[in-house]
Amino acid sequence: SINYTPFSSTALVRVTYDAEYPIGYVLTPDKFSVSGGADGLVITLHRPELIARPSVKLLGSKVLDSGILIDEKDDLLELQRLMQPEAEKRAAAILQRPEVIPRSEAKLRAFLLPILTAQAAGEPPPKLTFRYS
Repeated sequence: SINYTPFSSTALVRVTYDAEYPIGYVLTPDKFSVSGGADGLVITLHRPELIARPSVKLLGSKVLDSGILIDEKDDLLELQRLMQPEAEKRAAAILQRPEVIPRSEAKLRAFLLPILTAQAAGEPPPKLTFRYS
């Protein structure tokens, strides 16, 4: 939550919000390589990164201190706009969380598995190993 005194009021407002961080791999030819064969593939790539700006969604608000919101809709829109830079500042810390790599690998594996299964022509698909450069 973030405390903020809106421009059109003297009220102190607490808001709760959700920030969604679109994290993934950049899979341009210069950002990854594949080696190995039918028994196993090694995919070497860069760590997951933010692939777009975080999305901030205001979930709720509560006036904490005296006053009212004179133009509640505009004030809440302004609050959401002001939360965007805060969400962007937090992105670096989010990317360092221990669960980011396993979740990203699971998503990439789920994306690749049907492709590799189709290409394996009835044989088991190759085992995937991820390495980071």
